Amino acid sequence: MSNRKPPSITASDSLFTRLKNSLLVADGDRWAWLLWAAFAALVVVVKFDVAPSPGNVFNIYRETGFRWREGLDLYPAELYFNYFPSAALFFVPWTWLPFDIGGAIWRAANIGIFALGLWRFTSVTELPGLASLARSAFLVASLFTIALCWSAARYGQITLMMAGLMMMAVADVQRGGVWRAAIFASVAVALKPHAMALLLVLSAIYPRLLWRALIVCAVLTLLPFLFQDPRYVFDQYAFIPEMLQTRSERTDRIFAHIFDLLGSISLVTSNLQQALVRLISAIFVLFLCWRTVKRKPSPGVAFYLYAFTSCYILLLGAGIEPNTYAMMGPIIGLLAVCTWTAGRRSYFVTLCVMTAATLLSHTLSKAFPSHTVMGMTKPLVCLILLVLVWRLAWKTGLTADGNIGGIRSHTQSLS
Repeated sequence: MSNRKPPSITASDSLFTRLKNSLLVADGDRWAWLLWAAFAALVVVVKFDVAPSPGNVFNIYRETGFRWREGLDLYPAELYFNYFPSAALFFVPWTWLPFDIGGAIWRAANIGIFALGLWRFTSVTELPGLASLARSAFLVASLFTIALCWSAARYGQITLMMAGLMMMAVADVQRGGVWRAAIFASVAVALKPHAMALLLVLSAIYPRLLWRALIVCAVLTLLPFLFQDPRYVFDQYAFIPEMLQTRSERTDRIFAHIFDLLGSISLVTSNLQQALVRLISAIFVLFLCWRTVKRKPSPGVAFYLYAFTSCYILLLGAGIEPNTYAMMGPIIGLLAVCTWTAGRRSYFVTLCVMTAATLLSHTLSKAFPSHTVMGMTKPLVCLILLVLVWRLAWKTGLTADGNIGGIRSHTQSLS
């Protein structure tokens, strides 16, 4: 019996090989940085000279900076400022600049930190089999990530900066830099509370990181007292529990997390049920991360730490908006690099379809009511992504023998 492949399969393999070889550029990082620079310039130009509006998130950040300077309440219902007082202090310098100039610098810095985090994220990986493609990992991952972060970058959402700092933290913890990991993860929390999920996971798994994170968090918490009346700062911190509860219980809008996805199929959950699901899921995610770190050899530590905690944030975090799903970009991008390298076309095509569905989510949300499954495309894609990552971690693994993923770890023992 002949083992020859059908002509259609042979042609497909040949096309796949040619596409893969076309990415074997000598300096993929340089092209990737040029791509990010062009992307940042495009975002800045598109949003420059656009009047302040409720949809312009930078307007909220800048207004918070003004309120901090004037000693006003940071958490009025109409402002939707869902961050800690330390973030308000961070936004004060932007109040010294004209709105357009400040917005342009903010968006460029936001994108820059995100790109730097992705570069660090991809740099801790080694791709076996076709090692030369590792030089293009940042470039290939950037193509997917930029496509998925366009909306968040355009609106200037701090999600990008938070995600960039989270990727730096997991990259440093994989390389043994516990101080840097503690600093990056803590600053991410100071800017946006959702990053607390990663900080808690890292602190639970790496005891040497725990006390360093406590020191950094204490410094960041006390820092606002140096720049404002202590009584005012204390009052703002006292408002945080009420603010978090109010934001999580808002009924005037549909959020893009799993509970609203369940609501789209008439499975309404109570606050107690949601709290239990979040607690059980947090324990499960911690277990998955712990298992990945403690496995010997332990490949893909940085990838799994970021992937599992990001999916937890997106699916179970309070007040998750559609643009927050830009955090999926690095996960899909790096998986695309790995599946491409391993020649696993079915996985690669699946990731491309997931990317396309995410890009079409806004159109689908307009075509279908937000309370239907088709109107909740992003959490549905994220749920599929989580299952895919879990399957790779639990059954197949990101191994160093050319199997799917093939991410080698440089993890040092930090326990």
